[in-house]
Formats: sequence, structure tokens, C-alpha cells
Amino acid sequence: MNRGDLSGPRWVFIALVLGTKSPRAGVRASIVAKKRGNSRGVKGGVWFSLIDKIQRPKTLNAAWAAVKRNGGGAGSDHQSIEDFEKDLGGEIERLCEALRTGGYRPRPIRRVYIDKPGGKEKRPLGIPCVRDRVVQGAVRLVVESIFENVLVNHSYGFST
Repeated sequence: MNRGDLSGPRWVFIALVLGTKSPRAGVRASIVAKKRGNSRGVKGGVWFSLIDKIQRPKTLNAAWAAVKRNGGGAGSDHQSIEDFEKDLGGEIERLCEALRTGGYRPRPIRRVYIDKPGGKEKRPLGIPCVRDRVVQGAVRLVVESIFENVLVNHSYGFST
């Protein structure tokens, strides 16, 4: 099988199946093996876009909860987690709209230097803005729920 040929017997693709009662903010994923044209799940055997799952308010709110739980400092826009939470509904609504219309652009990363343990050297640390962490978390929720079904827990990225 050459690199561009996806028809080999071992080729596995991922089919996204949506559900409303899921621990992953309304997104449930299942893996469907495609062997020689036999496929079930997504029409045509392939899905092309995940942005509609990422931009959902439920997904962004679940990502926000993870960001809040994790804590962290303000990014280059100097907006703290507490500031973001003051207008949480408006912030989520603006993120949904920006993602829906294609107007979302991540902001620059704030660079800080922290001490390395046991020495005088410093290492760089990048701190994204809270809104960018929410979007990154939403992407993680959607993509992780797809891939976690085919990855073996102890193999760090290898599929079964």
C-alpha cells in the first residue's frame, strides 16, 4: 500500500457520532473500521469538520470549567480568570460567534521566564489568554473523545 492509498485492509478511520447525553459536552465519538469499502457511521465514511462541535456553548462551557479548575495567570490581554468569569455568558457568546463566522484569532502568548530547579538559569513559559485556553480546551474535548477510543492507555499515542 503506498502512502496515498487509504484502501488497504488495515486502514481505520474515525467516525463522529453525536449524542445529547454524553459526559463530553454532548459529543460522543465511536470508531468505525473501514475495510475494503465496508463502513458504518458517518455518511460516506468520512467526516470533514469539527468546528460545529467546538463552537457549541455546551462544549465551550465545559472547556471553561476545566480552565477555571486549572487556574493560571492572565495572558497578553491581561484578562484574568476572574475577569473572564464576570461576563461569562457574554464571553462564551462572543467566542461562539467568532468561531462560527471564522473571525476567531488567537492572541499573542505572554512570555515569562521561571527559574529552573537547582540552578540560576531560567526557562521560558508561554501563557495563553483565558479565551484562547477555553477554545483550546474545547478542541481538546472534541478531538480527545474521538481518539481516546482507539488509543491504548499505556502506549501514549499508538492505536490498537
